[in-house]
Amino acid sequence: YNIIAGAEVVVSPPGGTPLEAVAYGKHVVIVKYPEWTKAASRDEIKLFAQKLNAPIVWDVSSSNIESAVMEAEKREIPKFRDGKKALADTIINL
Repeated sequence: YNIIAGAEVVVSPPGGTPLEAVAYGKHVVIVKYPEWTKAASRDEIKLFAQKLNAPIVWDVSSSNIESAVMEAEKREIPKFRDGKKALADTIINL
């Protein structure tokens, strides 16, 4: 978590790490590793990246990652509402 907290941009495949990064108020780049054939589909990755307002690197290379990092820094970091209170209220009202 210290690495994410200290980063300006987090580069990661889809999953928990990009979500943690956004919670820390960090820009995100999503990387699709071609050898991860059983991971999320292309459409799922697009939707995930859209929700995080993150560029996607489909063809992994240092220049593509560098370009995506520069693009991510220009994008607004999404703000999500904290769902803890809503969840607690729902459980209490059951």
